[in-house]
This record gives sequence, structure tokens and C-alpha cells, in this order.
Amino acid sequence: MLAIFDEIVSSFKFANEISNWQKYSSDKYGFEFRYPSIFRLENPDQESVGSKIILGYLKIKNSGGIVGIVIKQEKLDPKNIKGLYGNYSESAKSITVNGRQSYMYAEGDAGCGGYVAQIPNGNNIIELSFSDCYFENDTVNDNSAEVYRERILSSFKFTEK
Repeated sequence: MLAIFDEIVSSFKFANEISNWQKYSSDKYGFEFRYPSIFRLENPDQESVGSKIILGYLKIKNSGGIVGIVIKQEKLDPKNIKGLYGNYSESAKSITVNGRQSYMYAEGDAGCGGYVAQIPNGNNIIELSFSDCYFENDTVNDNSAEVYRERILSSFKFTEK
């Protein structure tokens, strides 16, 4: 019962703050989320790279800040959470995204890092990668990468396919 209450409360947590944000949606993979207007969607056509399907990138206008939107064609296995630089099963944090147990881990190289959220969706993983290294640009004002990450994930919803 408490878990249901927490889920309901978290769905209202940023409702007023993100109500005027733009919406990204994928009818094919059955999900949507909101993102602020300082981002622009780039490369919205699907591109396959191995077992990944890149759906697009959200970039901060006049900056390089990125939120990657990727479908990994495999089931999410908490004992084998794979990222670009290895296995993150030991360090990944369990999070709840729209009622589903998901995982987030830190990843990066050469002084540029961020966080990756892996959200299960049937036989696929929806992967949102949040690059933190570009959020120092003045175009984001007082909002940190963590704030955007939290608000984007709180707006994530599964839709019917």
C-alpha cells in the first residue's frame, strides 16, 4: 500500500514545473517523457548500431549537453547490467520508473561523465543516458543536471503500443 502511495505522490512531485515542457513519445516502443524547451531533439530517425536502436538525442541549445534515447534489444537482467564501459551490476542503484523496477549507474570517461537509466520494457531496455559534463554552460541557469534528470524520469510514462 505504501509503495502505491509513494508512486502516486512522485507522479505529482514536479507536475506544475514540467507542465509546459515538450513531450517526447515513441508509439513503437510505448513510452513518453517530458523535457525542457532548452533542449532540442536531434537525429529523430532510428539508427541501428548492433543490438541498439538509437531513437535520438536531446541536446541543450547552444551547448553539447545530451540526453541519449536508446532501445537495447535485450531483457533487463539486474545481475548483468551492461553499459558502454563494462558491467555495472554491483554499482547500479535500483530506482522505480513509472512503477517498474529500473536501474541507474554512473558512467563516463576523460573527465566527462553522467548517469544511465535502464528501464525494462518487455524484451527491450529503454536506456536514457544523461551526460552531466555539459551542464556547466550558462544556458541552463540554476538547474543542474541532477534536477533535469530527476524531472525527466519523474515524467516518464508507459503508453499502449
